[in-house]
Amino acid sequence: MGKMKKKKFSAPKPRPTGLPSVGEFEAEIELQGDVQSSTLQTIVEKLQSPNEENRECACTTIAGLVSHPGTLSALLKLNVIKILAPLVLDHNWDIRHRALGALRNLSVDGGVSTCEEMVAKDVLTPVLALVQQFGSGDQFSEKESQRRKTMICETYAHAFYLLQNLCENSSQAVTTFSNGDLIPVVCVILDSECSTEELKLAVVEFLYTVTEDNSALCRRDLVDCVQKLMSHSTDTSIRMLIKTLSSGVLVNLEGSQLSSARGDLVVPIVTTMSEVLGVNVPAMLIPVDSEVSDMQASTEGSDISPEGEGDTPEDSEKENYVTSAEEKTLCDIKNFLKAQKVALEVVANLCCTDDDEWEDLNSSESSAEESAEAPMEEDVAESNSSFTPLCVSTELHSAYVSCGIVEKVLESAQPLSAEQLNILQENKILLERFQSKQTHALLCLNNLVSSLDTEALGGSQKLYTVWQGLLQLSTSQKSMEEEEVLEAVTAALRAVIQKLAEADPSKFQEVQAGDLQFMYEMSTKCQWPEVRVNALRIVSTIGGILAQNTNPHPLLKDIGVLFLEVVCKDSDLWVVAESLDSIFDVFGEDHIDPVLKEIGLVDKLKTIAPALKSKVQQNRKSLGEHYPVISTARTNLIRFIKYKTSQMK
Repeated sequence: MGKMKKKKFSAPKPRPTGLPSVGEFEAEIELQGDVQSSTLQTIVEKLQSPNEENRECACTTIAGLVSHPGTLSALLKLNVIKILAPLVLDHNWDIRHRALGALRNLSVDGGVSTCEEMVAKDVLTPVLALVQQFGSGDQFSEKESQRRKTMICETYAHAFYLLQNLCENSSQAVTTFSNGDLIPVVCVILDSECSTEELKLAVVEFLYTVTEDNSALCRRDLVDCVQKLMSHSTDTSIRMLIKTLSSGVLVNLEGSQLSSARGDLVVPIVTTMSEVLGVNVPAMLIPVDSEVSDMQASTEGSDISPEGEGDTPEDSEKENYVTSAEEKTLCDIKNFLKAQKVALEVVANLCCTDDDEWEDLNSSESSAEESAEAPMEEDVAESNSSFTPLCVSTELHSAYVSCGIVEKVLESAQPLSAEQLNILQENKILLERFQSKQTHALLCLNNLVSSLDTEALGGSQKLYTVWQGLLQLSTSQKSMEEEEVLEAVTAALRAVIQKLAEADPSKFQEVQAGDLQFMYEMSTKCQWPEVRVNALRIVSTIGGILAQNTNPHPLLKDIGVLFLEVVCKDSDLWVVAESLDSIFDVFGEDHIDPVLKEIGLVDKLKTIAPALKSKVQQNRKSLGEHYPVISTARTNLIRFIKYKTSQMK
């Protein structure tokens, strides 16, 4: 018999700091099933150690542990935020880097509540003080090595990503930054030759967040700085992303003025968006080992955690399986997808105007009741004019047409092929990003269709083809399972059919009951109210087309029954109000009255009117942004009943 080789057991490695590694702590959690408060207490105490290595290692350990269930809440109870914050200004740059990484991870994993706690515990003061230090430039002296300068830029990048997370989750953080007169130093960072592209990316991502609906930051120096960034080349994915985000920042700063701005300001923005959307990202997909995918998922630097924070030995070993070409391709795909998502947001936002705000109806109950006495027939024609032929400036309209924006948005809305989906099965993060881009494309299409004229959209036949494609997409299993996708595709369907109703209603004159069955089911059975409303409005538009016939179309009876069912059974007052509006739109004309009599619509509306009034009054304070629609529908219901009752005597 052969001899059995004895297994060698290595001695435990010394711990200079006295702290367990992240891997050891994870193993302890797996074995014991919960977080050991005594161990966490030791780690937090090390943050205040006079020994620099102790402080740095403690920051690194915390950064790697916050994602574990139970650890975050335990750390917060130990007041880790208050203890970490001063380390942002530690004299040792390595500690600053690690402390910001830990705070950044806390802001991501902790969500809104943790971000608000961080603001309340004054994390912003040291972080903003650090940002101010960039203006001195002392940290980039010639004696510093290039590697050291890169690490310092990474530290500033962590600071801006932390600021972005805080501003996304706390209005107080936005106010504090806006009042801090930090725009000059931000411009210095963006103009400085010392700043790496990664740092500039972090800054413009932050600006894209903080400048939204924030007129306090609309300053000439920032606008000039951002426009300068837009003139840079786009020969790499990160440069294209920076340029795209810069365009988004400019749109945020200029606001609604851009919808009527001169061509030399609008055209560069639209041209950039066209260039970004023209990149065929799905074609870049290559089969990727699951090892590569797992590595990417654990090191999503700019979105989840800073690079290197909390890496385990296993993560380092995975890097050995990845070629530099694969790394670059994955990085490029990620950057291009983010750039395209921003581009779609910018294109959609440029279509919006500020003219469609509701009046405050909360204090006008009595006047609304009095208006119920007004005649009904004046309102019937007005209620159907949801869209104007052209809702954007001539310059913007021309730029969209010349750059082929509509076609590129349609291409972005296309689902991935089966082969591409198969490649992405091992990379969930990239798959989610592709799907997010598709959702944004559908929402963007909704705005484009609502704002451009029919010819700019390719003509009525092209629109009808788009309608058929969207309808097929809405019935796919993936769409039915995802709220955001289904809401976006039904919103696009709603916009397309309303545009077709204006341009070429004959396309739907021959519609059959089977063609509407899916929308009927969506209106009554879908769990998401936004989707039910979109489906109702699609049916309403088709009903309005059919109601134009002198002889009532047979389908109008089914459509009326659907609207009544929603009014009587739906628990959401907003959906009920939209269904009532649909009744007013479709059945307002006198020649449709025989259909109303056949289904007993007016009598049933009389029955529900008192209960609806009571329900609106009881829930008034909780109706939020939908209150104006609901209140107006209730008022118009009284007028509709009175008018139709008098007409059908």
